Amino acid sequence: MGRSTAPRPPPSASRSPARRPTTPASTCSSTLAPTCSSSAWARRTAGWRTSSPAGNAYREAGACGLFVPGLLDLDALGTVARETGLKVNAMWLPGAPAPEQLREAGVSRYSAGTAIAPVAYTAAADAARAFLAGQDKAMAASLNYAAFNDKFAK
Repeated sequence: MGRSTAPRPPPSASRSPARRPTTPASTCSSTLAPTCSSSAWARRTAGWRTSSPAGNAYREAGACGLFVPGLLDLDALGTVARETGLKVNAMWLPGAPAPEQLREAGVSRYSAGTAIAPVAYTAAADAARAFLAGQDKAMAASLNYAAFNDKFAK
């Protein structure tokens, strides 16, 4: 007998209604709100079309948002946002739509994932190589310590 390939709901969806936590709407607007990822769910199933049912199960379990990494189709993101009523989160990938397009489609949060860190590491490595070669133009042109700290002042 082979292993079933039928999609399974997220674990939170199988809880009995009496034990299922609920999240009041006021919690969803706070800085710390429960968000569930649909990535594992989407990999086991037929793709983004399962994000809406999974999102509904997550919402019923108390989630306020749904993170669907890899989904950048504007129509599909809009459908997931409308069908679930959750704040939909998208992650940047090469060729991603512009942030404004994502916002118009219904995306509430746009993540760079780990994409920014390698850019910073590359710049640091380049600066270190230039420094060791006696070329300090890049470092001289960068933000000084005070200007850098001012970026974090409120």
